[in-house]
Order: sequence, then C-alpha cells, then structure tokens
Amino acid sequence: MYTKNDTKRHYREEEYDPNEYRTHFRRDLARIIHSHSFRRLVGKTQLFPRNESDFFRNRLTHSLEVAQIAKSIAIKMNRSIADDDDKIDLDLVELAGLAHDLGHPPFGHQGEEVLADCMKKFGGFEGNAQTLRVLSKIEKKIHDGELSRGGFDALGRDRRGGLNLTYRALASILKYDYDISEQIEKYKNTDKTIFKGYYATDKALVNKIKESVTNGTNYDKEFKTVECQIMDIADDITYSTYDLEDAFKAGFISPIDMLTQDNSFYDTISKEITALIETNDNIQNKFAIHSDDIKDILSDLIKFLFELPNEYLTGVNSLERKDLTKEEYMFLGQQYSTKYNKLIVNNGYVRANFSSQLIKSSVDNVTLKLNKEAPAFSKVELDMSTLIRIEILKRIAFKTQILSPKLKAQEHRGKRIIKKIFESLKPVKGNLPPALLPDDFKIIYQQKPDNEEHQYRTICDYIACMTDQYAIEFYGRITSKNPSSIFRPL
Repeated sequence: MYTKNDTKRHYREEEYDPNEYRTHFRRDLARIIHSHSFRRLVGKTQLFPRNESDFFRNRLTHSLEVAQIAKSIAIKMNRSIADDDDKIDLDLVELAGLAHDLGHPPFGHQGEEVLADCMKKFGGFEGNAQTLRVLSKIEKKIHDGELSRGGFDALGRDRRGGLNLTYRALASILKYDYDISEQIEKYKNTDKTIFKGYYATDKALVNKIKESVTNGTNYDKEFKTVECQIMDIADDITYSTYDLEDAFKAGFISPIDMLTQDNSFYDTISKEITALIETNDNIQNKFAIHSDDIKDILSDLIKFLFELPNEYLTGVNSLERKDLTKEEYMFLGQQYSTKYNKLIVNNGYVRANFSSQLIKSSVDNVTLKLNKEAPAFSKVELDMSTLIRIEILKRIAFKTQILSPKLKAQEHRGKRIIKKIFESLKPVKGNLPPALLPDDFKIIYQQKPDNEEHQYRTICDYIACMTDQYAIEFYGRITSKNPSSIFRPL
C-alpha cells in the first residue's frame, strides 16, 4: 500500500531514525494536532453560531468526529485485507479526518462564498484548496528561506514549507483534482463563484504529490487516494447524521417534520440525487430517484423511533410496532408528533441512540475494492441504499437549516463582516502593505511588491485564518461597532 516515495517531503529534514517510536505518518498526525490552524477550528462555525450554545458542534468537534469514523472504517477495511503490506495506515486516515477542514474561513460556507467572489480575479478561493495551502505554506514550522523575509528568499521566491508533511499525507486531503484558475476561466460567463480544486500556484506541488504517490508510474485515472476516499465518506456520514442531531436539539426540525414537507421539497431533492447518480462514474446502472422513494426511505428511518425501548414511549399505542404498515406508522407519527418532537429535543439518550444507529449502519455498509496494481487508489464505496440515504439527509439538513430564515439572517451578517474586512485590507498604491495587516503578514505581503495576485492572496490567507469571534472583533474595530481594546493585538 505504501512506498518510500509516499514518505518523501517537499523540504528535506534531518534523517529519520527507523528505530524511532513514531512512523512518518504518526509524526505528520502530531504536526496537525499541534498546529495553530487545528486549534482555531474550535472558533469556526459548523452549523450554528458558537454564541448560541456550547452544545452545538464547531469545526473542531466535527473534525474529531470525522477522524474517528474514518479510522473505524479503515479498521473495518483492514480486517478484510489478508496481506499486511496492503493494509491502510490508521494514522494517515485519522490525519485526513482531522485536517480536512483546516482551510475553512470564518462563518462556514458563507465566508467561503464571499472570499471566492473577492478572489475571482486572483486565483479564486475554496476551502479544500485552502487546506492544502495551510498545510504546505501558511503553517509556521518549516521553511527554506529567511526568517526576516517570512520564509521567502532574497529573490522573492516563496520557500515556506508549512508543516512539511509527507506527500502521501498531503494526498489524503486532495479531494478535487482541478486547477481552480482553469475552472474560473471555463465558467467565466456564468454566475458560478466557488470552484473545487487547488490553486494554480500549488500546481507544481500537486504534480509532485502525484508523482510520488503513483511511484513514478503513468497513472491516468482519478487521483483520489484510499485515505482521501475514506475521509470523504466519513465526512458525509458525519454531516448527514450529527448536523441533523444538532438540528433536532435546536428545534429546527424533528423526525416527523421530515415526512411532512410540501411536495416541492421532495421533488427538488429527488432531482438533485438523480443528477448525482447520473454523473457518478462509479455507478454502473443509472436510475432515477422519485419523491415517493424519498418518503419511503424517510419512513423507514422514522420507524426506528417506534422501536425504542418502551420506557421512552409510555402512553404510545401498544400495538406490535414491527407489524405496522407504512400507513399505520404515518398515522401514529401524526398522532404523536408533538410527543416525539419534544422527546427528540429534550432526551439526549434518544438523540444519541438515533445517531449511533445511523453511524453504525453507514460504516457497516462501506466496502473496499482492493486494487493490487495501484493499492493507493483502491476503491472505497458505500452501498447504494446507504449512499442515497446519506444524500437525502444531507439535503434535508441543508434545506431546513442553512436555508432557514433564522440562519439566513446570521449568514447575511457573516457575509457582510467578511466583505467589509476584505475591503478594508485591499492593496494600496505604492505597494505598501495595508496598515491593518499584522506584522508577519505585512512581511509576506512585501516580498512580491509588483505581484497583485500575491498581495491579494496574502490578505485572503489572513482573513481565512480568522475565527468567527476574531472576525467579529476586527469588524467592530473598523466600524466602531462595539470596538474592543486597542491593546488587543491584531
């Protein structure tokens, strides 16, 4: 599964002692955990703003959950692999889960949209591309330049190495094999803003990652390593389950509500999932999902609640629940919807049990197709019914929460804050760095005085690193709205 080329790093370090207690990937994992960017995830929005409650998940707790689920999937996969040399490295999978959201800016996807729009003429912005940049450039551990120049050399070349992770570790977070600049040019006459991929300035690094992971062979298929695939599936499982659990707790939706939306709600979801199936090359036999299919799948999920221990369902119809028809379940759901809504919101045991069963069911249905010729690109897949269920729940979470008026107001505020900060930091005439930039970013900004894209990218990096609260305080300073003390550093 792994070769010596997988453990190469962009910048040479001291020779690694093979007798040391840590492997290369274990060292990489430690670098993630001890990084500045990882700590800052605690202050970045996952779904609900941090000021609402400390119960709801943030980017850090989400990443921990993704890492745990990804590791469980890898352990399950390894049990089916006979040859030890083909087994998946658990540290590497955990690393991918912990690191996958490091590039997300404040205010979640709303912040991402604003920065993508602001950077459209300067290489774009996207969370996954920024994650690669954080790991390979922005984090301050390794450089081959001069400290006084912020890691650049005297010729203005960027010699920052970020955490200097192994190439296989960097490959584990490389979800999209597209040059964003090329995508921007391709779709320049459309309203599309966010493009998945990597920045053009990182193309040489991406090519080096590919060369190392493919071990110099001419591998011309999709570049997505087995660790990256596992992380991606774990992310979807987590998002579709735990974001929904947070929504239950917040009272945004209940299980019964999922079955009582208007027909247009299910029609939209069915069209989106059908389009996903049609464009997924891994699905051989294409088919369409209809609104009734979605209701049937959701109905099966609701049945789970009627199979809870009787201690949770005192006073509910005493019929043998497993023998009920779908129509009878629907009737009971409507009859006792108020009771169940309250139960889900207030009873942590019920929520935890519901989520736990969904997670277990999803992990149980992940399979591995080992590629003996190119083990790094072995296929990790969900069975079709589980994949569809996850996609349905993801879309329900998005449509009932992110698109809700309550969160739309918060979204508008977050976008306004990011936009205002970006405008206040725009490059000024004379190539002087913006006065509001911290000293370390000013140094980086000045290394390419005639390069506007570099200047904008430096400003973008600074904003993307902010936590929600830091951005709010920064906004307060420049607008005189609840400004904090002048003695707090930028």
